[in-house]
Amino acid sequence: MANIDHPATLQELSVEYAKKQPHQINYLIEDTPVLAGIKFEESSHPLWNVAEVTTDFGGAGFVKMNSPLPQIHSDSKLEHVDLNIMGGEIFVPQDKAVAYGGLTKYLGKRMPNILKQAGMDTEKHIIYENYRQYALDNENAQDAGGSTGLYSIIVVRQVPGENCGLYSPEGFKQGAMLDVQPLYGGQLSRNDEGVPGYYTQVKGYFGMQLMNPKTCSVIVNIAEGSLPTIKQINEALLQARAKPGDTRMLMHPRVLGWLGEAYKKEMIRMTNAEQGLNFLIGSWNGIPMVGSYNFLEGSETKVTLE
Repeated sequence: MANIDHPATLQELSVEYAKKQPHQINYLIEDTPVLAGIKFEESSHPLWNVAEVTTDFGGAGFVKMNSPLPQIHSDSKLEHVDLNIMGGEIFVPQDKAVAYGGLTKYLGKRMPNILKQAGMDTEKHIIYENYRQYALDNENAQDAGGSTGLYSIIVVRQVPGENCGLYSPEGFKQGAMLDVQPLYGGQLSRNDEGVPGYYTQVKGYFGMQLMNPKTCSVIVNIAEGSLPTIKQINEALLQARAKPGDTRMLMHPRVLGWLGEAYKKEMIRMTNAEQGLNFLIGSWNGIPMVGSYNFLEGSETKVTLE
């Protein structure tokens, strides 16, 4: 399917493939600055991806003139990554559908909010179940020392094939990012409470591929009175091998505000947008700091680091 043969954002993929439903992406990433900045690659199969991971590489180097060249070796293994479903089921009571002039008109009115919520839920999942958990599992973590009202900062460096999003080669077949289809043949049915109505499915196959621990780190247990030190932030950047252009620091806007108040004169440069996206960010030594309201608002569980 793909005309795009390089990592691309959902916005770029939508422009290329979602010509029948071009507005879906606008609703989906309206309040998802983290999701909007992720680069996606086409998966090897409709529901999963097989990736080759290098386990050892070496041999090349300088040798003296008239000397034999060293043998280059490269060992690798194959990894299987399942895609996830983005979307859900919508039940519309019969009377409500009639009041809106039919199911199609009702969905047309409600779809922007449905897609917006789907994007926000997806972003929260990526923040906590993918990036943050991956950093913790690989012990790339710093402890800011807070005990209540806790937040995190996540550092992510995107690398093709190693830290990237995935989309199914069967996606976009209907000219839309998410396929909208009636269930049960579009016939009237009943929900669990016995209310008559119609079920509709919104569905697409996407995923995250994280295969390099040196691309993700986290600072946990951040609170207003327990901000990470400059040293801890710099260490988190080192753990993720951060560099301008492919790395972002992700956090709740409140944490971004706290850091701005504490370190603006020393380390932070504030700007208005990144890659045309309309949200406030800062820059820590050239690394963009992205604020998202899809981080939990001071309700993260305290993490004990070993």
